[in-house]
Amino acid sequence: MDGNPNDFQIKAGEDFACICFSGAEFSAGQLPDPFEAEPGLWVSRKPPSGLPEALPQNWLALHVPLVILQCVDLVITAKKVAFPEQPATPLVRRAENLFWGICVVAGIIQFRSCYAISAKASTPSIWTNLPRVYQIQGATLPLLSCEKLSEAAKFAQRVEQMIEEWESPPSKNSLTGLYLRPISGFAAFQIGAQQREPAYRLHQFVRTVEAFMPASVRGSDDFVKRGSSLLQRDSRNANGLKQMYDLRSATEHHRPFDQRALPGVSNPNDIAMQRARQAETLAREVLRRFVAGPKDLLAHFKDETSLENFWASSREVSQAWGAPMDINAGP
Repeated sequence: MDGNPNDFQIKAGEDFACICFSGAEFSAGQLPDPFEAEPGLWVSRKPPSGLPEALPQNWLALHVPLVILQCVDLVITAKKVAFPEQPATPLVRRAENLFWGICVVAGIIQFRSCYAISAKASTPSIWTNLPRVYQIQGATLPLLSCEKLSEAAKFAQRVEQMIEEWESPPSKNSLTGLYLRPISGFAAFQIGAQQREPAYRLHQFVRTVEAFMPASVRGSDDFVKRGSSLLQRDSRNANGLKQMYDLRSATEHHRPFDQRALPGVSNPNDIAMQRARQAETLAREVLRRFVAGPKDLLAHFKDETSLENFWASSREVSQAWGAPMDINAGP
């Protein structure tokens, strides 16, 4: 939805959270500005109107240098809306989850700096809350569109749903907990995006993919078998999955990220970099299709039993996943 630009404002006494990014690297094409991804959740290139007036007198000028506000090129804003289904998730976390949803759906948005301004019960706060994330060498610039932002909002909404159930009794008091694997996989994706080194990125992105596989998956053979069901039937895809897992194991066991993980490969550094890019693409697509897709598939990932049952039916996995990927289609 585009939303009404006149609604993109902060009023005195209103609870809100804005995450402001400078140096954000992305393309927005013909995206409306501002764009309301879902009620009360906005993406824009500038802060909402009324922000200084909604805060105590001179508060913004005292806490945020003017040059920072002038350099903002991406802002994610969350406000409370008057709907009974409004989630209990704190607004700043909603804004953060939308940012990560954008990274999943459109690509990781690298930025120079960011800070968050929020207010609850008229009490303002400011802090730098998101760690820096990085694009891997050879990655294309993320392209934002209405469709992708709406899908990113769906991702954020379902992450909130999983975390709320995971943090609620009796799940909170369990050693396993509801949605432990997908939440752990999402956390691995976040850690991977924060790494500069390809070895560490690949390690975490493979863990993201593993999190959506049954707990019975052990070693490269199982990983290749399950992962191949998501990809086009092509020996190059299966070989790519095996090399991804072997490179992941090299990092896991503190071995060099080179020929030792790729025996017989004449250009191990080039292949390792390619597998790191492909692992990121696959991790993003697993999160996008299984979490942000048009069908709510979360019931399949609620616990280890539901996950095993889901993967026991290749037909069900195929229907949920959709068209097979070709990880060799990209660079």
